[in-house]
Amino acid sequence: MPYANERSRDGVAAQSATLTELDNQPATGPWSMTAPRKSAAFAIAIESDQLLGRFPFPETFLTPDEIVRAERLVHERARKDFLAAHLLARLCVSHCLGVPFGDVSIRQRCSRCGGSHGRPEVVGSSDTYVSWSHSFGYAAAVVSGRPCGVDIEFHGRKIGVAVQKVASTKSEFEFLRSHEDGDSLARHLWLRKEALVKAGLGSLPEVFRLDAMGEPIAFASRSTEVLNVGGRSFNISERSVGGGDVCVAVEVPGPQIVWLGLPDLIE
Repeated sequence: MPYANERSRDGVAAQSATLTELDNQPATGPWSMTAPRKSAAFAIAIESDQLLGRFPFPETFLTPDEIVRAERLVHERARKDFLAAHLLARLCVSHCLGVPFGDVSIRQRCSRCGGSHGRPEVVGSSDTYVSWSHSFGYAAAVVSGRPCGVDIEFHGRKIGVAVQKVASTKSEFEFLRSHEDGDSLARHLWLRKEALVKAGLGSLPEVFRLDAMGEPIAFASRSTEVLNVGGRSFNISERSVGGGDVCVAVEVPGPQIVWLGLPDLIE
């Protein structure tokens, strides 16, 4: 189907005028990360409306498949968060590769069914990895030269005891149930496992069976750490943003995780 906002090329120009100087750089794909940018994984988490307020016609920058998926979402909040996450990922790729935002194209293809979902790929840059997430008014994204994943969850989401038992190893479950802040930590463990799945560690059921908590004290304090799990190692970084919690996982050996703000991506 055609782009939903084909009606307004003036709208595209208005949005492009708000972007950084990257828009003045020539498009030269295929692209590859420069050495300085390979040394960092760029992550960001913001309120969805904060970004959408800068983009009156967000669908203009998405693929037809993404637009179809967005239009299938019943609730307006979910649609807005979907659009924000997909835009945010493109802004991060633009920042990371140093290419014009409007030239960034991301595709998804399921390896099993061929559908327009699955792990995202940056068209024209095979050495660039991208991941995004959205939840109840918030969006997050990460871009890296190594496999990476991000997950964000609204503070109000509670991971029930039954789900904790399924999603945790025996030692993880015992730790959660014995800790005074167990319900909150269960959400953080869920975040971590979702981020690891997106970083390519395995399917969600497979990662459920792996101990992703690491050092209990470090996990409980939500400090940045290197996590060894499933025969691989990942840099883990967690933080809170407004009413949400976010976790980023980047495979090592790899870059440090650098957290960005929207002003880093848009003037």
